[in-house]
Amino acid sequence: MGCKYGRLRKEGKYCGVLYENRLKESGYLFHICVRNYSEEGTFLEVEKDLDRIKGLGVDIIWFLPIYPIGQEKRKGILGSPYAIADYRKVNPELGTMDDFKHLVEGIRTRGMRVMLDIVYNHTSPDSWLAKNCLLYTSPSPRD
Repeated sequence: MGCKYGRLRKEGKYCGVLYENRLKESGYLFHICVRNYSEEGTFLEVEKDLDRIKGLGVDIIWFLPIYPIGQEKRKGILGSPYAIADYRKVNPELGTMDDFKHLVEGIRTRGMRVMLDIVYNHTSPDSWLAKNCLLYTSPSPRD
């Protein structure tokens, strides 16, 4: 997968990255960080732009983490989207789970697919996973 066009702009602002989709003969994968996609930074704003995205020849929309961001050891005011607090929920700053489901439905209706960025070892120290998963709660074999 190679970066074909690099960073794309919408109304003069960065809105995503377009990659060649080498899994098919043609088409592109569009990488989106929802909170940076528009002034509002919501699922609803991305949904309003789906026809334009499809018009770019996009097959797959790849979302950076959409999950709630942990509070413990947060970096900066917003925190890193990779410091995930709960993989089973969506960040309320981006919208509701129903908003996200509606966005996914809109993407699929236009013949595109959805890919989520899930990196389990980038979990926030105050996450549900860190508190409940044996991988995080049991002592290391080296201890």
